[in-house]
Amino acid sequence: MLEAVSRTHWPRTLLAAAPALLLLALHITLYQPFFADDALISLRYAERFVQGLGLTWNDGERVEGYSNLAWVLATAALHALGMDLISAARVLGIIGMSGALVCVARCTVSDKRAAWAAGALAACGLALSGPLAVWAVGGLEQAFIALFLALALVEAARCIESSSISQPWRCALPLAALCLTRPDSPVLVVGLLAGLLSALGWRALPRVLIIGVMAATAVGAQLAFRLAYYGEWVPNSARAKLALSVDRLIHGVIYVLDAGLHLWPLLALAVLLLVVARRAWRPMAPALGVIALWTLYVTTIGGDIFPARRHIVPVLVAVGFVLAVGLRVAFAVTRARSVLLPLALLSLALQIELTTSDPQNMLATTERWEWDGEVVGRLLGRAYQAEQPLLAVDAAGCLPYFSRLPALDMLGINDKFLASHPPPDFGHGRVGHELGNGEYVMSRAPDLVLPCLPQGASHGCYRSGRELLARKDFRDRYRLVNFEGREPYTFRSQIFARTDGRIGIRSDARGVNIPGHFFAIGSAVTTLDAAGHVGVLLKSGQSVGLRIAGLSHEQWQARAESDDHAQVELAEGQVILTAGAHGAHVRRVWVTRREARAPRP
Repeated sequence: MLEAVSRTHWPRTLLAAAPALLLLALHITLYQPFFADDALISLRYAERFVQGLGLTWNDGERVEGYSNLAWVLATAALHALGMDLISAARVLGIIGMSGALVCVARCTVSDKRAAWAAGALAACGLALSGPLAVWAVGGLEQAFIALFLALALVEAARCIESSSISQPWRCALPLAALCLTRPDSPVLVVGLLAGLLSALGWRALPRVLIIGVMAATAVGAQLAFRLAYYGEWVPNSARAKLALSVDRLIHGVIYVLDAGLHLWPLLALAVLLLVVARRAWRPMAPALGVIALWTLYVTTIGGDIFPARRHIVPVLVAVGFVLAVGLRVAFAVTRARSVLLPLALLSLALQIELTTSDPQNMLATTERWEWDGEVVGRLLGRAYQAEQPLLAVDAAGCLPYFSRLPALDMLGINDKFLASHPPPDFGHGRVGHELGNGEYVMSRAPDLVLPCLPQGASHGCYRSGRELLARKDFRDRYRLVNFEGREPYTFRSQIFARTDGRIGIRSDARGVNIPGHFFAIGSAVTTLDAAGHVGVLLKSGQSVGLRIAGLSHEQWQARAESDDHAQVELAEGQVILTAGAHGAHVRRVWVTRREARAPRP
């Protein structure tokens, strides 16, 4: 089936893959500028690694909040060469998915037109699927999974065609890279090797074991690194997400069935080809092993929460190989070709319809809140770069990444305590969103707390936020204020600011120093002025007040640090700030004691 690689075959391979590559390029434009929030978690680790801060989330603490080491290191390498990290992730994503399509076309290379036409049709089917197109630009490691798995399947097919495994390393290298890309990739390795063994028979067991040992070496090396660097046996992200429960199993079944309903033209064609080309099942065996074992695994863990079902990518890559091999065998028979070619084209047409109407794919066309997080994150990073306040968030990707501030992940992906102290009902909620502990978050004394999505909220969406807002000490020590970022567009967010933290109210013998953001209530917003100074922006004649106990106009006086005229007065225990006719941007308010006056004679 698969002949030795030669220069004469590469032009034919690229020709077979060209239609699929063009379709993929057109397809991914539907989902721009989608970029997953969790992808920005990985990029925070990559950026800090390039800066010489290690594979860390914050200074002074080590936690493995990523689950894609090879992806983090690859994006870091491109960033070290001067490429923006988001661009790096997209470039690698497009290269990875494109490489997988080329591999599918490659597995049918021969001098016969019908053979490379089979590869072309199979690759086009993958290019038309939502998961491959979305995760070519979505920023996570699925593109590496697709590429390394496809390379291993190509080599496995070559071994089956030659009835021997003469060079085990050629299959082991991509499998080792696969294991370094995701900790659960050994499931794919076992499925592929089981299929390879079933195709070659027990006489191939020693060579198959050699491949397995080579791949396992990569797993062992990463485990040794994890133990030495993080002191953990499993990634923190796995602790925060994985659970075995009936609820997870039910969600997993729904996840897989829903994927099948929206990919059924490709799957039905693959099943038909398995029947038609059943005598040539051996080259398909590694792909079938991958499909069976990975589907079982995904069902057990409860699927996933991201758009376009990213965990279905390995299944689709394996299905692509089944299609390519099956079509090649079928096209070798003129009568079968006359029937199956129209069916294959019909399957592609139906897949286009299902892909464009799939709600999961449509989520990728509408999910844009990560870019709102860019606006808020950039504002906070510029405003408080010197103070380095601790930012507690639910959206642990975009806000920490763009702000570059110390961050507390209230959902626990990047927090050892939360991941190692799950609630009693863990495993019965939304994957990755079940952890939380208001008491713990309060003990960390974050300076800014932004629950829910980047727009913030006066309520909690998840466990940590709900428990925090139920605490009296939180309500006493935090004030909900408005922030408005204007780069690259205008967006407003509500954030709880701690009154006595790094960017809080300071009191000493000389008086009280009140940062302007505490006056950002109502229509007033905290923003940056032209010089980059943070403060509250008031409209013409607008007044806002802040209650501070123990202040009276007889003993205290106040002045505003402002670029425009702004009046400050003390009345009934409040500091009242009023803008002039042209509005005002107030950076802070100083309240000091009045000078004692000598009594009149």
